[in-house]
Amino acid sequence: MSIRREELNSTCGRTGKDTDRAALGQVEAPTSLAPVGSKGQKPRKGKHPQHLPKVGTSSETEFLMHEEHEAIFDTMGMGGSSHGARILMAVVGILLLAGAILALVALD
Repeated sequence: MSIRREELNSTCGRTGKDTDRAALGQVEAPTSLAPVGSKGQKPRKGKHPQHLPKVGTSSETEFLMHEEHEAIFDTMGMGGSSHGARILMAVVGILLLAGAILALVALD
């Protein structure tokens, strides 16, 4: 099996011979291109700004407390739970805590 010198120096299967570009499926690049992303082709989606309460008001304080409570519940793994499920978990937690305190008092 002998390899010709032209094949060793070639890249991507070219042999260095002049070939017909049309036979290979290659065409010349167009001389002018249409503008890309011209103004007015597609309307942009409107981004709705988040309306936040004014700084220093009581509604801002309530908003911040609500965000903190949501973050706490999300950390505990109950971020997407309903209000009733949160109340149920709080009642169960309080009952467990009260039972633990009573057990410690009874042991003493």
